[in-house]
Amino acid sequence: MARRVVRVTVPLRSVDQMIKLTEDILQRHAVLGASSPLNGQLDTAALTDLLDSARTARNTFVLANAAKQALNEKASAMIGSAKGQTAQTLDTLRWYIGKVCNFLKFRYKGNEEQASLWGFQVIVGRTKGRRDVKFNLPGASAPNLMLLARSILEKHVQDGAGSILTPPLLNMAQMQAAYTEAAQLRTEAQTNEQEAQASNELARKLCGFGAGQTSLTPDTLYNYVVRVRDLLLTVHIGSEEQLGLWGYSVRVR
Repeated sequence: MARRVVRVTVPLRSVDQMIKLTEDILQRHAVLGASSPLNGQLDTAALTDLLDSARTARNTFVLANAAKQALNEKASAMIGSAKGQTAQTLDTLRWYIGKVCNFLKFRYKGNEEQASLWGFQVIVGRTKGRRDVKFNLPGASAPNLMLLARSILEKHVQDGAGSILTPPLLNMAQMQAAYTEAAQLRTEAQTNEQEAQASNELARKLCGFGAGQTSLTPDTLYNYVVRVRDLLLTVHIGSEEQLGLWGYSVRVR
């Protein structure tokens, strides 16, 4: 007679799956009421509290992560690094930087190295005796565009009334406003990122997925669902498929 092999799996990496399995266990326990095999064997009240804490941490992560993404997308649109934007997208920092770059090329024709004072990377060389000038611009890199925009604005403020970046060719007040708002959005996004990371780490620890944690780590969802599994395997020996009613993934062959 072939040996009966039963495999009951527990989610080991997914916080959402661990939370869902715990919810299914507690729901089945509630449905069975007084006939539940967990009665007197498991502190289901403590498990419920632990589940609530894990759900709260997970929800905080989801909300903070969504807020971070929304803020970064809004900042990217102002910077000019969002999908579909180019150096010609009006009123973005990338567009302002391009205008400043073109003006400095005009102003310092033949002496373009001066543009480095505004933060531009200028490479001057010679090819077959001909002078070649290249301005290395940040492209669509939001962090690098922000750095260059800040350098330009700082130089403009430092020069004060003597700044060559003046209307009507260049509206530095508008560029400053765009930079300030983009910087604020990125700062808020970073705050949400930190909150999201902290909440995600807490959720993982409550589930039992933290560094050094195992199924033996007490007061974790992992510990509880493994104990419930082992208990149910004893209760339903020979009919292990019943564990599927509790949310477990069961394979019998």
